Amino acid sequence: GALPGVLGSLMALETVREIVGFGQGLVGRLLMIDTRDMRFETTRYGWDENNPLSGKNPTIKDLGEHR
Repeated sequence: GALPGVLGSLMALETVREIVGFGQGLVGRLLMIDTRDMRFETTRYGWDENNPLSGKNPTIKDLGEHR
């Protein structure tokens, strides 16, 4: 019920924010929600060019063997 509704509303707001261009979007940031204490925190992350999945020269091309 309530928790998926709140998270869905946050996701919808983020989508509208990106389309309309208002506020500060979450691109490059991860939103962490502690629903037990109702705390919201964000942490920054960046693109790693040496990442074996999504870097400049990816070496992992099939995730089937990593199940």
